[in-house]
Amino acid sequence: MIILAECSEGGGAKDFFEWAVPLKEGCLDQKLRKNFTIGGYIFYAACEALGKAKTYLISKIEPDQVKAMGFIANNDPNEIFSNVDFKGKDIYIMAHGGSVMPQLREDYEILCKDI
Repeated sequence: MIILAECSEGGGAKDFFEWAVPLKEGCLDQKLRKNFTIGGYIFYAACEALGKAKTYLISKIEPDQVKAMGFIANNDPNEIFSNVDFKGKDIYIMAHGGSVMPQLREDYEILCKDI
């Protein structure tokens, strides 16, 4: 997946990227349980989701700032595109992708049967 996001507010919550320290130390879950914050939870959830697929980020955010989370990031779209094999792939562009919930066709058909 390739995410194109300006991220003009950085990670949003003030403490969002501070959670990279316990992530790198291997104790994110433990630290978040001890000192829970919404920003920390969003960071944790993002890391969990990023662990499920190769995810590229094109953004103004510095690549080193998001590397530990699992992003393959670059400020230059051409650098990202040159490392992705698009051959034989379906490509979808989703404006406001953060408010979209992709799902498999089979799951959608099951859901629609119940409506």
